Amino acid sequence: MSARRLGIAILLICAMALAVALPTGAVASPKGRALAGINLSTQSLGTALSTVGTRVGAALEARIAAVLERRKTRFDNVSTRLTSRIAKVSGIADKLAAVGGDVTSARALLDSASAHVSAASDLEAKAVDAFNAVPSATDRKAAFAAARAIGRQAAAELRSARSDLRAAVVDLRAVVNAQKAAAQAAGGTN
Repeated sequence: MSARRLGIAILLICAMALAVALPTGAVASPKGRALAGINLSTQSLGTALSTVGTRVGAALEARIAAVLERRKTRFDNVSTRLTSRIAKVSGIADKLAAVGGDVTSARALLDSASAHVSAASDLEAKAVDAFNAVPSATDRKAAFAAARAIGRQAAAELRSARSDLRAAVVDLRAVVNAQKAAAQAAGGTN
C-alpha cells in the first residue's frame, strides 16, 4: 500500500472512530460549550485514537508476519539448495583431488560460497528481528527502510555464494579437461 493510501486510510479510520465516539445530533455551540449532553474531553478522543492506533498496529504486525513467513520459505529453499550444491561440488572436488587434480582454487571458492551462505543466514535473522520491530518503532518508515536494507544484504550474500559456486564449477571443469588431456597424451585413450 502506498504512503498516500495508507494516510487516507488512517484518516478515514480516525474519522470513523470519532463518529462512533460522538452520539448523533451533537452540535457544539459557538461559545465552545457542548450541547445535548456531549462531553468531548481530550481523554475520550485520545482513547478513540489509541484504539485506532492499536488496530492499525495489529494489522501491520499481521502483514509483517505473513510477509516474513513467505520470505522465510523462499530464503530457506534457496539456502538449502545452495548448501546441497556446495556439498555436491565439494564431493566432485574430492574425487578429482584423489586422482591428482589441483583443486585448491575450487576449494577456496567453495569455502567462500559456504561463508557467504552462513553470512546470509545471519543477516536474514537480523532482518527478521528488524522487520518485527517496525510496528513498535517511533519512525516506522526509517525502521522499515533499515530492515529492508538488511534483507537486501542477505540476498546479496546469497548471490555472491551462487557466483562463487559457479566459479568453482568452472575451475573444476578446467581441471577435468586437463586430466582428460593428460590421460589422452599418456595412453591415447578417451
